[in-house]
Amino acid sequence: MKNQVILQVVSFCIGMALLSCSDALDTDDNMKHISETHTPVSINIKRNAVTELKYDIYIFRKALDKNEPYLLTDSAKLEDLNSESLRFKNITLVDSTFRFLFLSTDKNTPQIFFKNKNGSIMQFGDEWDDIMIVSTDSISGENYYGIVECSGDQILNGRTIQADMQHIGGRIVLDIFRTETTVREPVSIVSPKVASVLDRVFKIKMEYTGRSQSVYFNDLSMIDDVAGNERATYTQFLYPDTVLNTLKVNLPQSDRGIENAYSGVRGSARIMGIWSLQSTRKMKIKSTFYFHDTTPKCGNPDHNHASTCYSVDSLIMNIPPTSSTDLISVLPNYYTVNKAGIRFDRIIDLKHTSSIEFIWDWNKN
Repeated sequence: MKNQVILQVVSFCIGMALLSCSDALDTDDNMKHISETHTPVSINIKRNAVTELKYDIYIFRKALDKNEPYLLTDSAKLEDLNSESLRFKNITLVDSTFRFLFLSTDKNTPQIFFKNKNGSIMQFGDEWDDIMIVSTDSISGENYYGIVECSGDQILNGRTIQADMQHIGGRIVLDIFRTETTVREPVSIVSPKVASVLDRVFKIKMEYTGRSQSVYFNDLSMIDDVAGNERATYTQFLYPDTVLNTLKVNLPQSDRGIENAYSGVRGSARIMGIWSLQSTRKMKIKSTFYFHDTTPKCGNPDHNHASTCYSVDSLIMNIPPTSSTDLISVLPNYYTVNKAGIRFDRIIDLKHTSSIEFIWDWNKN
């Protein structure tokens, strides 16, 4: 199954003026002192983000038509997107070509950082291929990047740089549903007494291994950094809200990270997993579902049973199955959708049958 692209890509329309490393950035206060050899271009960023973000621009330059690396020559932080502007010297533009890296993350609690591959802070004069983007242990979807290449002449003529920002991470999701034929054909649950495939499940533990927390660039291609056995692990917990006494799990429960997997397919569940930086065919997920058993242990058949009347049991699913050697990929700006089709209305029924037919499909690209 191929990844499904996240369509909510943030588009930035940016007009910029830039200086080389040796040129100090001019502020609006001393604009009147700028000579006619400077070309001012305003900055205009249109945002579509949930949280308040900070925006950093890293400017790489090389001589026009020369086979040499792009070098970091300047950077800028955009504090006021409504009024700030930068300027560059015309003479810098006419003989140069530029590569701009745009990074955006949470303003109050940054989750991605711009570093050198050797672990140090990037310095002016470092090459483009020295870049490493490092993430915190946990990231959200509100982290973006964009790369733009253009010549100095294009900047002079257009006065605008179009930067299409996209999610720097990808998200893992797990769809669970009833199926009668193949995992490609989900069907609604059958019993009117069942609300969803997660009925009686009160906790889900998702253990991720092989996850990358750093990426770099080979020219314009993003590469995840370290070998699989050195990668980070992370554990995520989700807590479905169960109906008192019946222990049904009605969906969606967006605030708890669980949605309906498919419109019109009653009882199907989509578990919203973590965001991660790119991890190419390195990841595994161990999913443990904790649930209340169906046989009361309280010894009182004449009352409405509460959750405490039942023993707690668990069921483990491995993504991909332990028999597979093909691991999961996470790509920037994509969902990696894992599909689990079961022959029952509830996932807990996999624990109570000697004839289990479990169908699995996951991203192999």
